[in-house]
Amino acid sequence: MKDILEIREIYKWDKENPYDKIELFNSTGYYDEYPMCKKIFEVNNELLAKEFYKVRSALEDQTGTYLKRWFEQRDVDWQVAKQELDAVNFTAEYYRQYNLMDLDPETNQWTQIYDWVGPYTKEILNKFQSKVVRARYSIAQPNWFLKLHVDYPNPKDNGFRIHIPIITSRDVKTMFLKNDMLEEIYFEPGYVWFMNVSYPHKIEHSGNNERIYLTLDLWDDLDVTRES
Repeated sequence: MKDILEIREIYKWDKENPYDKIELFNSTGYYDEYPMCKKIFEVNNELLAKEFYKVRSALEDQTGTYLKRWFEQRDVDWQVAKQELDAVNFTAEYYRQYNLMDLDPETNQWTQIYDWVGPYTKEILNKFQSKVVRARYSIAQPNWFLKLHVDYPNPKDNGFRIHIPIITSRDVKTMFLKNDMLEEIYFEPGYVWFMNVSYPHKIEHSGNNERIYLTLDLWDDLDVTRES
């Protein structure tokens, strides 16, 4: 496994970036304490899809980005943050996110689930042992790609990423760099997946349909098994 400093240098983490200023979690650990990916529990993705399509038209009327507000709340210049996101193709026209939770004014965390969120989706959000501190629909159009990158050096410092595929296909390829080799993992629908975004990873969407995920971040590792 490459040293995290080497990863920073290769994948543009060798310079100070806005994510270094965001310290949400106080616990410590190492990014390879956890698997690259792991199924956590089963879900009914057809019900999740039904609830998503019920509210989608209203979501598409929203303007701007909640990410701008989130960065500015942490005294991070949005234009600098956006350059970091654009560098890996995160904010491209082929990819959009819609938040399911509002920022709590006291904690400045996404912990308040919106009233319009469907009952089954709320049931899933409340099923985790760890607190859900962020939830959004992530929609990728055909031909979207995400360049090789790491989101942050350590899940224990920055949160545990959860993906729940709602609509996907084998044409959506998620690849991780491990031991200098790219390894593909398919996020099978019908399951909640932990994804260790501290591993260098990239995504290529060569299919004909949208890829729709429910994407969450958890406060701690109560739902994620450590590597032995």
